Amino acid sequence: MLLHEVIENIRALVNSNDDNQGKSANSLYSNKLLVFELQSAIAIYANFTGAIEDVYSTFLNKKNRFVATPDDVVRRTPYRTAHVFHGTAKHSLKIVNNPVKMTNNFPYNTTTGIPEYCNLWNGKFYIYPGNDQDASSTTLSSAASEMDTTINVASTTGFIPENGRITIGTEKILYAYKTDISFVGCERGVEKTSATTHTSGKAVTENNLEFRYRRHHWKITVGSNDVIFTSHMNKKMEVADEHLPAIINWTAYNLLNKVDASRAAQYKMDSQQFLQMAKQDIDMADTDQYGGYFIEI
Repeated sequence: MLLHEVIENIRALVNSNDDNQGKSANSLYSNKLLVFELQSAIAIYANFTGAIEDVYSTFLNKKNRFVATPDDVVRRTPYRTAHVFHGTAKHSLKIVNNPVKMTNNFPYNTTTGIPEYCNLWNGKFYIYPGNDQDASSTTLSSAASEMDTTINVASTTGFIPENGRITIGTEKILYAYKTDISFVGCERGVEKTSATTHTSGKAVTENNLEFRYRRHHWKITVGSNDVIFTSHMNKKMEVADEHLPAIINWTAYNLLNKVDASRAAQYKMDSQQFLQMAKQDIDMADTDQYGGYFIEI
């Protein structure tokens, strides 16, 4: 469902016939207020259920004991999996919650090798043991426009053959596969970065550290004139369609309850029960037919 469809549904619930004619409480429901209530409901949903997932990748070199975390993680069990690419081999990292144990077992700057563990502390991922090799790098052999899906480089030696991620400037790019001198089937501007033009000779770095994590919904922006950005209105919501009716009712109730409790009553819901059921739906989707969680091998 697109954002404008969600907004239209909320408006249909909170507006009476008099409201639609501008005779009643319609003016109280500004877009700013409506979006505030909608985003509040979605934030609780995302944090409780862990329904919205993404990938965060970056490069890890020999001197990097830690890397920054993404800024949109939810607070409740945010990280699902972590991997490091050592050469062209993929290694799983165990996510450990005890920073003291990690620092005692791996004193700073004394142990290096293939990373096995990571620990989240104070907005950073700490990697143990320290990586003993730099991320692969190369340079562009020709300019790349923001529309190009093939990126030509001096060499792709050391980069993984399929489904790899690279960084050029501030842009992150997902490629489908590589040849000896190009990355092919590129998805540009992934992980909340923007596709842009790059000049020949610019550095290309392998994103050899990758996390799959749970995050918040993208931010809905309302301008100073109380108009929701058009680009956002036509954007797909990241809440599952089957969960959106409850989110819409939840938002409508919170809006109506501010001015008319009697009209709000029909949309009142047990939000905790909804969240529990939504989380159960999502958890079931993460299990196989025998009830066991998928593991990556």
